[in-house]
Amino acid sequence: MPHFSVAALLLTAVLSLISVQARALDVVATIQPIKLLVAEITDGVVEPKLLLPANTSPHDFQLKPSQRRTIQQADVIFWIGPDMEMALNKPLAQLDDHTLLVTLAEGALDSEKLHQEHDEHEAHEEHEAHQDHDEHKENDAHDEEHDHDEHEAHKEHAEHEENDHDDHAQEAASHEHGHDHEHGEDLHLWLDPHEGERIAKLVAETLSQADPNNRPKYQQNLAEFLTDLEDLDKQLKQRLKPLSGKGYFVFHDAYNRFEAHYGLSHLGAITISPERSPGAKHAAEIRERLIKNEAVCVFSEPQFPSPLVSNLIEGTDVGSGVLDPMGGQIAQGPKGYLRFLEQMAADFEACLSQSNN
Repeated sequence: MPHFSVAALLLTAVLSLISVQARALDVVATIQPIKLLVAEITDGVVEPKLLLPANTSPHDFQLKPSQRRTIQQADVIFWIGPDMEMALNKPLAQLDDHTLLVTLAEGALDSEKLHQEHDEHEAHEEHEAHQDHDEHKENDAHDEEHDHDEHEAHKEHAEHEENDHDDHAQEAASHEHGHDHEHGEDLHLWLDPHEGERIAKLVAETLSQADPNNRPKYQQNLAEFLTDLEDLDKQLKQRLKPLSGKGYFVFHDAYNRFEAHYGLSHLGAITISPERSPGAKHAAEIRERLIKNEAVCVFSEPQFPSPLVSNLIEGTDVGSGVLDPMGGQIAQGPKGYLRFLEQMAADFEACLSQSNN
């Protein structure tokens, strides 16, 4: 598939788009979270079309004839990129010159680096707190440090077993669906408010060049969105800060960017690939940790209904919750992306605020 970049495509597509200025641009977003972001910028100008149903996972799908027509008729298409919506690679490679394809993964912040920076910050805070504790209760601090080391050793051992387990189906799934975490990179970009800001700016600039008559409105919408996003981000950081030490399991490893931004960290994922059930050994390891009360919550996802979570927590004091990385229940309308972030935070908060002691 040819490599698409915004700069190169703008040079060839903007001229062809001039001919459609008598009508509104036909703007398409491949998945729901991206549509929510694009709609923040196009509000009052045009309603972007959604290619995949809101509750559809981008990991695995087949295009219908009507969806193929939507692609072919679009003036501008926003997608994450070839490593996320893999089923779109071939149809998007066949687009003609009148369609501007914008790959949002280009220029994304490195998710692995974000987690490293967060871990370093947490380690620094823990070190300072430990030093202060030593000044008052040296013996107690020594005991706590010893317990902490044993806990970390146990955690590292469990994670090592998890990574090295012999479930071949999981390994095959990891190879097949590892596109969104290739080389440690998490392509669920929309879960990071910083990425939301970057994408919004890219959308505004792209549409301003493709549709200069509406540039003032696009830029006004962008300015309002950035202000609202900054305010909400501050509120969510305050709300989620008390939950930073809570242990939990997620259904699949999709939340790294949200977690790194808000100081959360899951203990593990139930499955590597959301389309496949975990191996028996992996499930047993999680079950053992739940019995030991290492976690307060296990999260499922609405795109993949399964009795697995209820089976894992049965007979324990661990709670369950639902996280929707696709924002399938977010109603269309103004401030949709902000409502999506608010809902994600609320879902974390509702389950992690409970105690299993």
